[in-house]
Amino acid sequence: MVREQMPLIQEIQTDEWWQDVTTPMLEIVRRRLRALVKLIEKQQRKPIYTDFEDETWRRDNGGASALYRAGQSLSASRAKTRPVVFSA
Repeated sequence: MVREQMPLIQEIQTDEWWQDVTTPMLEIVRRRLRALVKLIEKQQRKPIYTDFEDETWRRDNGGASALYRAGQSLSASRAKTRPVVFSA
């Protein structure tokens, strides 16, 4: 099972493969490798905690506070959020 997918596994580890990657390419990889996930040995890991802000989001989009303010109705929040989320 792993041996069959080894050429793909080796190929996606190269920088060249990732240069012009497309969504359909990623979907093909996902489908070909998903059966291998069950073979990964489970191990106990400590959680990793992070505490950082997305400065790009805040600078480019006015930050989350510009999209939702306390006391604002859900429909008003959606109206502001929708253009930002779906513009990409």
